[in-house]
Amino acid sequence: MVRQYAKPPEPVVRYRDTSTANYHRATAYAAMQALAVSPGSVVPRLRKNLKEPGQDPAPDAKRCAKLVADLASAAFKARSQASEELKKMGEGVVPHLRQALAKAPGLETRRRIEDLLDWHGHENARYNRLVRAIQVLEYSAGPEARALLEELAAGPKEFSVTHEARQALGRLKRYWRW
Repeated sequence: MVRQYAKPPEPVVRYRDTSTANYHRATAYAAMQALAVSPGSVVPRLRKNLKEPGQDPAPDAKRCAKLVADLASAAFKARSQASEELKKMGEGVVPHLRQALAKAPGLETRRRIEDLLDWHGHENARYNRLVRAIQVLEYSAGPEARALLEELAAGPKEFSVTHEARQALGRLKRYWRW
């Protein structure tokens, strides 16, 4: 007589934000490895939490133009408020900032635009959180993780989530046979 045993449940791993400043890189790596072990419980959470500006509605072009124009304002308060608003609007403002930079603005305005482009690039904690989440999907290499990576890679090409997901898929295709 053959006994049939139930499939053991996947370990429950609590999702942690591994991008906070007090995390050491080794601790973050260990947390990512622990998350990658149980893709069944982590992939749905990452799907919900990987909300990138590319999935949000695009910012209003008139509002962006006004805020970019305010970067050249004579009043310091108006310039700093415009910078903060442009940071809050997400990566959707990057094309507007690049257009403004191409028009050869004054020195102060150019510096502020370049700082904003850097902030929306690789300098913020959101980007680090995004890269680590995509690495967890890449490490788990399951069908659910691959499906989520393909969804993320299909986004607009100017967003960092799309770029990182495409790179992860390329590495997966190179090393795994599906």
